[in-house]
Amino acid sequence: AARRELMEEAQIKVSDLKLKGIVTEIKSKEDENYKTNWQIFHFVGHYNEKMNKKIGTTDEGELIWLTLEEIKKENIADSIRAIIDPLLNGSTNLVFAKYTYTKSNKLIKKEIEII
Repeated sequence: AARRELMEEAQIKVSDLKLKGIVTEIKSKEDENYKTNWQIFHFVGHYNEKMNKKIGTTDEGELIWLTLEEIKKENIADSIRAIIDPLLNGSTNLVFAKYTYTKSNKLIKKEIEII
């Protein structure tokens, strides 16, 4: 499914796609704007320019390539920032994370386990 989504949403073909992280986000039941809990699956794979046409703008927005250090400088969610290193460090470890948020959608608890 992840491979298909990459192709459908970004026209990108990858090889060696692997599940690297499972994140559960628990929202406050009192928050009118964020009533839905999320489970997010993070995958990593290898991109080969020979397998892909030129990428650029899609219906999802403009695609850009960033190094790990560039990603860390971006405005990314706290839940991703906390696990970006173990997701992209090249290890075979799997990251499990659970984040709990307040009524105003502020992160109040994070549990991270790397196996």
